[in-house]
Amino acid sequence: PTHTHTHTHTYTMPSSQLPNTIAVHRLRLRAQALRKGIDSASDVVRCQTMREAQSFLTGSQIRKTLFLEAIAPARLFSLLETGSEEQTIAVCRCIQALCLWDGFLWMLENDDSLHDRPSALFSILDSQHTSIGVRVAAMCCLKALFAAPRQVRESLLKALKTVKLWWEMTRETIEQNRNNPTVLCALGDLITAIFSHPDDQWAPGFPMDGPRDFLGQLSAPQDTLEFLLAESHTSTTPMVQYSLFRAFVALLDRGSVYSGHALERTKLCKFVHLLLSHDEPSFCLLGLHCLSAFSRILEFPSDDSEIRELRWRGFFLLMAFLEHDMHDPDYQQVPLFFGNLVLSDRKLELQRAAAQGGAMNFFKRLLSQRDSLDARSIDYVVGGLLGLIERCPTTQAIAIRENFLPGLLGLAAHAAPSVRAKACLCLRVLCRSIDSQPQIFLETNVVRPLILCLSDPSPEVREFSLAAVCNVVLDFRNLRAEMLKQGVLALIIQCLDGPLSLRECALWSIKNLLYLAQPLLKREVIAKLTWDRLFGFLRDQHRTRYVQFQALGILRNLAYKDVSSICSGAGPELFVVLSELLQSSSASHLRSALYCVANLATGSEHKKALMNPLIIKQVLTSLDFDNSQVQAAALWCVVNLTWPTDAGSEERVQRLAEMGFAAKLRELLDLIPQNELGSFGGQLRACMQHFRSTNTLISEESS
Repeated sequence: PTHTHTHTHTYTMPSSQLPNTIAVHRLRLRAQALRKGIDSASDVVRCQTMREAQSFLTGSQIRKTLFLEAIAPARLFSLLETGSEEQTIAVCRCIQALCLWDGFLWMLENDDSLHDRPSALFSILDSQHTSIGVRVAAMCCLKALFAAPRQVRESLLKALKTVKLWWEMTRETIEQNRNNPTVLCALGDLITAIFSHPDDQWAPGFPMDGPRDFLGQLSAPQDTLEFLLAESHTSTTPMVQYSLFRAFVALLDRGSVYSGHALERTKLCKFVHLLLSHDEPSFCLLGLHCLSAFSRILEFPSDDSEIRELRWRGFFLLMAFLEHDMHDPDYQQVPLFFGNLVLSDRKLELQRAAAQGGAMNFFKRLLSQRDSLDARSIDYVVGGLLGLIERCPTTQAIAIRENFLPGLLGLAAHAAPSVRAKACLCLRVLCRSIDSQPQIFLETNVVRPLILCLSDPSPEVREFSLAAVCNVVLDFRNLRAEMLKQGVLALIIQCLDGPLSLRECALWSIKNLLYLAQPLLKREVIAKLTWDRLFGFLRDQHRTRYVQFQALGILRNLAYKDVSSICSGAGPELFVVLSELLQSSSASHLRSALYCVANLATGSEHKKALMNPLIIKQVLTSLDFDNSQVQAAALWCVVNLTWPTDAGSEERVQRLAEMGFAAKLRELLDLIPQNELGSFGGQLRACMQHFRSTNTLISEESS
């Protein structure tokens, strides 16, 4: 298999630092001569010069540096828009050669004026008068450019959306060139490059954003996917067959997150069986890639015997492939395929079999060799480990017992952001494992690496390290105190200014930090967060994204004990916000809002404000809500508002009775059978006895 060159280093143009030798001087003169030829008015001279440039660029990085010193990249791309077809082919090949050098990719990434230049290649593909030779050259050049850094790829993907009838053109190209393997291989490799860049590789927990958004909009329609699959089967040339197979798997793995559901299960299963049965390991690995992709994308019944057989067959093949040398690029992605496959098993049979088969020992060995593996290999290893431990207590226990933590903490400081992010996700899982012991986390000094990750320039790393912090501050009190000493609160507050997903995670961390917290910590949190900002989150409209829900958890935990000293600075705005929140149609939001009212009702100075008709009417309405947990929360509000030893309780009981509470409680008691009262039976009976009940405060624990 051919592998896409990836950008792994940052380069500055080193022309001023080149050795002052006769050889370098001659190369510089030759590059300047090429520039004169390219600037010639004669089309014949330009074409001849570009052919010479191809030969010049096949040498060392010094040659490429001197070439770009003499000929600006913008000038090179401008030649795509003018001149003969022969010149266009030569220019495409020169750009393709330059893409093999990270210095050129660095220039494309950091020079804003170059971001849109490569899109001229799509105009060549979109033209009806372009010859096959030019199309092939343009496709090969685009394939090389799609290996460029993120900003360049995003610009290319935006340009691809403007190409008219892209998928119709793809089908026409295949139909018209069935006997031309060069064209078919170029097209298949281009589709693969578009949809399978390693930086956009899926892993458990990773959001589908950035380039993935564009990929979703570019997803191939069902008939094109089926056509590509059929052409892959009918081709008699191994190179073409492999190239089209790769393109189909790339579409399934990335684009079919959106459109792959249209494919029939039977066709997919036959395709995977064909690949897994192939004699060539490269085809077999493609089958494993496809199996791992559709296992996580498409939800099949757990009792589907055909899928079950495929998964177990793929599982045993992957277990065998795990023993291959990870320095071999053909097998780099095997750990990630393995993690994705076992993660798709909701019954955890594959995870337990992996644990019994010694798969965790393989990952432990690779983690110990992390310094000898390149960034891409270790990225796949950590992604695979994440899939293996994500849902399975057995593998989590092995990871903790076999001391995976030091290796993961080391990777939290890795140079590659995706490795750091996946390492933080693994730490999140292990911090929440039922086998986690506080002493282990104290001994391995888990706090400092997570604190450093909260200041990471990558939003994903900050988000996933916050997810680990969420679990640490909830479950390990000693680690919570150590994190507070090292300034975790200020870092969490800073994350509230980040993207939406990061903001949600920051609010979740604050909520967990406040769980059963001492009054001193509560006052510190609200001083840094401020009531105005909390009210803003409570009024947030992204209800499906949990911002408002997490803010409700913060208020609920703030109001747990010491209500008077903590909530006295909130002012009357607090009760206005509560009256708005109690109108929610979401059971989870309404339940949390009611528990906020119940906890606030334990503070004597707040009872009068809570007797506001807007709030009380919503509490009364909630008693009819078709959810027993919401009804139980509403009853706690009544219990705490009418607590008999508090001043003014008789007056509040009388007022609530006048508003219809007594009648509603009798109605509930009469209508609901005794064996269906569930969790709120005790509260209901206590309220009926003149609202006398034990004053229990509810604080929220996050899972």
